[in-house]
Amino acid sequence: MTIFEDIAISIAFNFGNIAPNETKKFTYYYILKEIDESFIPLIVNIFKENPSVCNGNDGKLIFSGLTPGDSYILSYQDDGVLIPNQTYVASELGDIEIINLDSGTYSDATLSYSGCNTTINTVFELTDPEPPNYYLTKTDLTNCQSINGQINIHDLTPYTGYLVSYTLDSTILFGPQELTADFNGIIRLSNLERGIYTNFVLEQYECPTPSNEVIEILGPEQPIAYNIPSQFYCDEDYDYITTINLTLLNPFIIGTDNYSEYQITYHATEEDAISGNDLNITSFTTPGLNNFTLFAKKTNLNNFCYSYTSFQITINLPPDFDVEDTFICLNSDNSINTDYNLPTLTTNLSSLDYGFEWYLEDVLIPGENLNQLTVDNYGLYSVKATNLTTQCDYTEQATVSPSGPPQTLEIETLSNPFSENHSVEIIASGNGSYVYNIDNGPNQSSPIFSGITAGYHIFNIIDINGCGKVTIEKSLIDYMPYFTPNNDSHNDNWQIISVDELIQPEIYIFNRYGKLLKKLNPNGLGWDGTFNGKILPSSDYWFKVIYLDDDNIKREFKSHFTLKR
Repeated sequence: MTIFEDIAISIAFNFGNIAPNETKKFTYYYILKEIDESFIPLIVNIFKENPSVCNGNDGKLIFSGLTPGDSYILSYQDDGVLIPNQTYVASELGDIEIINLDSGTYSDATLSYSGCNTTINTVFELTDPEPPNYYLTKTDLTNCQSINGQINIHDLTPYTGYLVSYTLDSTILFGPQELTADFNGIIRLSNLERGIYTNFVLEQYECPTPSNEVIEILGPEQPIAYNIPSQFYCDEDYDYITTINLTLLNPFIIGTDNYSEYQITYHATEEDAISGNDLNITSFTTPGLNNFTLFAKKTNLNNFCYSYTSFQITINLPPDFDVEDTFICLNSDNSINTDYNLPTLTTNLSSLDYGFEWYLEDVLIPGENLNQLTVDNYGLYSVKATNLTTQCDYTEQATVSPSGPPQTLEIETLSNPFSENHSVEIIASGNGSYVYNIDNGPNQSSPIFSGITAGYHIFNIIDINGCGKVTIEKSLIDYMPYFTPNNDSHNDNWQIISVDELIQPEIYIFNRYGKLLKKLNPNGLGWDGTFNGKILPSSDYWFKVIYLDDDNIKREFKSHFTLKR
């Protein structure tokens, strides 16, 4: 080519169909001079993605056309502030994304790779979305029955969604709700009733745009809904839920008007009054609140124009109190144990503000009208407390339970005689609940004791309410593992421990060779370590015990013990 020639190059790229809001990226370059084919230039395209919402930080700069999986060092300036070198790894698409960017100016990007530096002088401006700019028009009601008022929001982007909110007569009735502009860029708020509409706010991309316009929807004349005074009712079951006949309030809202020309309905909310969601007027069940607002609606049967008024309902509760269950101490024969104070049931309410009636098993106790009652019997007690101001009453119950020592008691030995681990179970029944201990040790809730030493023990059965204690004795059968016949008054004789608990015992002592040395008297002191008056040496000796068990079956036990001198 010569210096005077003009050369035009036409380039076309075909990506096929691109769906709405779809983005396709591509990177290309042309080498217009012959070079070494092994040379791979560092060609970078940069795309930007603006923040998706106002004041958002989800903007991006995307460096495209890189080698997937390779590392690059990248720096740039954010509104003139240098963001120093950072290492990035290109994705499988050959992209590096700098994310979480807000609106601003990004420039002087430098990309380093394998010793080559590329500086991109392009300035990228990330911008927030444009907030909506609009104006309003209206259409008045043609009649009250159709409620066909309309407000139109103009100059919007066709087929685009917006969050819309507004108020009617200073009460929020609508939104925010997402609505979509039609092909003319208009959102139409239809089926509006008469009233003053204000505080319009349109929001797109989290960019709210308020309007100071005031739109008044006019229509036929409305009836007057006269005020209903605050109403007070008593709840009977302490949950703020009761049933009310609302028709008794109709004369208030009708006033001096002709009753036959109007329909009166009641509603839980203002929205329900507008939409016609009626309550059951003859048997309305309250919502379980102390105070709440209902709406009474007065509709002209000739033109179906209406107005409504709100009124308060207060549900007065009966007294807020509890009477705690308690116990009364009895003897084992169910008589009152006079060693203990009689229990007192109390409401903790003031006798100046409330009246009281006390009952035992639903029978009125004559003369008992104070806020507390001292009881001398067990059973189901109830008290009805009446608020002297509101006359709301409530009945609370308390159980006075009997408590005391067991009426039947025994100890069952769970282990066999001569067991290595003795265990027993205390079987007690009576009016109380019990804890147990052995030899005045720690209390336990279980009536079973394990690991008990042989011999005599004291078992205590204690009423947990403090209404008494019973003691029972028990001896556990075992043998002495050794004895020391040295006349020091300690273990001088060998005998079966608690031998008197055995039935018809026969006790024989042998030396290690099986020679019978002694047949013991079960009622005696035991063996003194001699044979025919001769002192035997320290050694192990054997014994055999023959006895009857609880079923009169003959049993035999053999073992050995040590004589120490």
